[in-house]
Amino acid sequence: MLVGSAARAQAVLVEAGNQRLREDLQWLADRGVIQLSTSSWPLPLAAIESALAARRPQASAADLDAIAGVEREIERQKAQLGAGVALRANTASVPATTFERPVRSEAQADAWIQASRGALAGRLEVRGLSDPLTSRQSRVNLEGTYLAARLGGHLLHAGQLAHWWGPGQDGSLIWSNAGLAIPGFGLRRAEERPFETRWLSWLGPWSYEVFVGQMVHNRLVSGTKIFAMRFQARPLAGLEVGASRLIQWGGSVGGNSFRSLLDAFLARSNDPDGPVNNEIAGFDARYTWAMGGNPLTLYGQFIGEDEAGLRPTGYLGLVGVQFKHALVGSRLQWTLETADTKSGRMFGLREGNVGSAYAHTQFRDGMYHEGLPVAHFIGGEGRATSLRLDVAPAQNPYRLRYGLRFLRAEVNPLDQAINLAFPAADTVKLLQLNASWRMRAFGAQPMTVHAGFDVLRSRRSGRDNGFRLALELPM
Repeated sequence: MLVGSAARAQAVLVEAGNQRLREDLQWLADRGVIQLSTSSWPLPLAAIESALAARRPQASAADLDAIAGVEREIERQKAQLGAGVALRANTASVPATTFERPVRSEAQADAWIQASRGALAGRLEVRGLSDPLTSRQSRVNLEGTYLAARLGGHLLHAGQLAHWWGPGQDGSLIWSNAGLAIPGFGLRRAEERPFETRWLSWLGPWSYEVFVGQMVHNRLVSGTKIFAMRFQARPLAGLEVGASRLIQWGGSVGGNSFRSLLDAFLARSNDPDGPVNNEIAGFDARYTWAMGGNPLTLYGQFIGEDEAGLRPTGYLGLVGVQFKHALVGSRLQWTLETADTKSGRMFGLREGNVGSAYAHTQFRDGMYHEGLPVAHFIGGEGRATSLRLDVAPAQNPYRLRYGLRFLRAEVNPLDQAINLAFPAADTVKLLQLNASWRMRAFGAQPMTVHAGFDVLRSRRSGRDNGFRLALELPM
């Protein structure tokens, strides 16, 4: 049961994986109803509240339905005291292939308690896994746990929250929730506002995050640390731009001092007398046209696997197009996205560099956490293309959502042992039918149900059809 309600959620963070909220916010942002980016998670609830409070007064029936969905999520998240449980199943053990919170085992049980008061917020979540996807995964973890404090216009947080940096709907080339969240400390802006000085106000509303953490259960290089930074801004109406950087440093192959961290920040990893670092960095952009009120969005992300002259090179690429419109009382969202995670190949325009993507000669576990990718779900050296349709019927008493998605991916052509999500060269075709709704059961609190059916075809292992089911119940 939810107890009380804070006047303003000053320090609450929403981690990556809330697909319904992201779709509602993107609909409103792309329609020009609110001004907010959904390309950087965890997302402060204060930023959502601020954007909603300043929303455009004119709104269609479809807009009002999306606003109602966001308002319900705000009320749920900012409760002074709340608790809940969730049960999840993934019978085909399909690895994460989208933004929605993944189930990294055949079965999973979560229990959490969260609290928010004034400038402080926190959540304790305990997650148990049965038959995990990889042998490196712990059967119990604290993913979803955090403590945050608002310091003026900034949020300082510590814990283990899933991140997602970039505009991709299926994946991010630098940081996604495909693998276990990395525990650590972060500092980010609480709300998106322009600079007050006229010299920088042209950047428009902006935000940032700086994060320092440590990877767990690395088999080859223990104690590997992570230093990550992101900056994003909206300088023009409809345009979002971002720059991200993620560095592996320290551990058993590098220095673990503050000086080592400073050297990593200053990109001294190519100095033969300096510390060993492994870095990826790049940029992303998202632009939306309003075509008679129907948003058409183009987006891309390009992350350099290598570095030359203090600039990223050997790019991995992701591009997509998205179209939104209303039809017969429903919101429809069409998305086509493709990604290429071979360094420098750029969708077949070049031959590319073999074996370097998300891999390193010293940090031999690569950009993988418990054997699952830190960034794009296919891991290095692969290609993936998906086409999906998501439907949100307006004013549905059960808040029904449903969708259809087709994915084709070429994964791990080099049979790299570090990629345990797809441990051997394969071509995967996946057809997914998804639905989610809310219903009242076990008392007055509504339970959220996520259901899906997967039709999987693998060149290597044949077929492996299965279903996904999640039951989320606040208490």
